[in-house]
Amino acid sequence: MEPLFRFVLDAFCRARKLNDVVFAFETKKKLIGKPRVVIYNVLINGFLKSGDFDKALGNGKFESGLELFREMKEKSCSPNVEGQLLEACDLVIDFSRRGLLPKGFDYCGLVEELCGEGNAGRAFEGVNQLWMKGNVPSLIACTTLIEGLRRAERREDAFGLMENLLKDGIVPDL
Repeated sequence: MEPLFRFVLDAFCRARKLNDVVFAFETKKKLIGKPRVVIYNVLINGFLKSGDFDKALGNGKFESGLELFREMKEKSCSPNVEGQLLEACDLVIDFSRRGLLPKGFDYCGLVEELCGEGNAGRAFEGVNQLWMKGNVPSLIACTTLIEGLRRAERREDAFGLMENLLKDGIVPDL
């Protein structure tokens, strides 16, 4: 039965009938129960392709992106995040280039995950690209990145980041 709902959700997404997508998704949950990851992927992908970034990022029907994540966890439906950190970083940078990031968007979580996975270099590149586009990182994101760079023995990059912070009047809490 779930493949049928996946087909219906995908068809509504392609037709840009987002209200019908949400209705079908809610109906599917009531009739069949816990959706699998693929159903959530179809839902999020449909919102992204239709340009409804608020819903895709969780700012519409779902109170926040974390709310959707929590719902998946409650339903014992673990989201597949392995190997997708670099893609997430690229997506955030692409959103920034297109002017689609909400004002004050905090990408601290992405920096923290990248540094935690040993990708401090990519986190550093991403922060620099976002910063150049006017998306100033939070103090916590910078402190996390400095620590990640220090652990990765990239002291010159850490010093460069410190200089940029001080130029912008941001005093890190180290």
